[in-house]
Amino acid sequence: MKVRILILSTILVTFLAGFVCFKPSGFFSAQSRMKWFLLTEAEPVFTHAGPFLSVIFFDKDNGIAVSPITIDKTDDGGTNWTAVKNWDENNRGFSSIISANGLLWIVGSEKNKPLILTTKTHGYKWEDWQKINLSGKSTTELQSKFSVFYDMCFDPSGNAWAVGDGGVAQLIRGDREWQVSNIADSKDTLYSVSCNSAGQVWAVGENGAVFHFQDSWAKRKIDENSVFTRVVSFGKEIWILGGKSSSADQDKRKGVLLRSKDGGQTWENKTPESASVLNDIYINGVNGWLVGNDGSLYSTRNGGNSWSKENSPTKNNLTKLFPLDSQNIWAVGERVSVLKYQDSSLPLPERKKNW
Repeated sequence: MKVRILILSTILVTFLAGFVCFKPSGFFSAQSRMKWFLLTEAEPVFTHAGPFLSVIFFDKDNGIAVSPITIDKTDDGGTNWTAVKNWDENNRGFSSIISANGLLWIVGSEKNKPLILTTKTHGYKWEDWQKINLSGKSTTELQSKFSVFYDMCFDPSGNAWAVGDGGVAQLIRGDREWQVSNIADSKDTLYSVSCNSAGQVWAVGENGAVFHFQDSWAKRKIDENSVFTRVVSFGKEIWILGGKSSSADQDKRKGVLLRSKDGGQTWENKTPESASVLNDIYINGVNGWLVGNDGSLYSTRNGGNSWSKENSPTKNNLTKLFPLDSQNIWAVGERVSVLKYQDSSLPLPERKKNW
């Protein structure tokens, strides 16, 4: 009996060892090949090039990006870009590009007034662009308070919330125009706004300013020594990013990353150690990415509880992330630099000199 038990135990141990050492050919091997690549950047002499402030991809090849004065398109996954049009002759400046309600939206400024543009054609047929006319009794008030919109989001009812140098404006969309519903004043410029499925709106900006809307506006200061440039809602969690403002060397400001899991009542400091200014975040379940100045890239595998610094192929400041799926993630930044996270076994398109 003892001999039989010994034989069975040996067989079981051998089987378990083989099972533990076995790696499926799909997920694990694919993940080990994933890497960040620098697809393109302008030469240092081209001081007019960029930065890319925001980017959106429709598939793994076709995308649109905006710089302060240009709108650029790519059809090879981000290696080569063509300017659709240079708008600086119209005194226009762009801040951000947003995808919502089946359309693309760009916010910015024109002749010291806030600007909103949209397209139904992925930005390729620019004759379809419409300049949104602001109307309603609050239009004069809006134009007296705002000279620029930096960001915009849409709530579940389809109304828009835009932020800029005058605070937050709620815009109700009509057939051909926007009506200004109300304005939440702010002496501090606001740079980012986020709408979630529960109808809550968060906006952040200079001097640690944080605005929260749910039925009415609540204003608060979380850290007056910080400049918050990005707020994002992932489910019930709210993330705020930016950097400390109390530094003589502005290029080496320390980063700030805050998380709230209770609707903004309390905040946890999740800033990676020695991080410079942080500009954008993306989390999907437990996995996520974080980008910032000096080409910094961080990853998380536990929902943002901790962050690991990753090797970066650039020292350029990175401003925005765009995830198409887990195998295709882009980051853009200064000098119109474009990075992509993809399978390293896949070939990259040939790079042409476009700047």
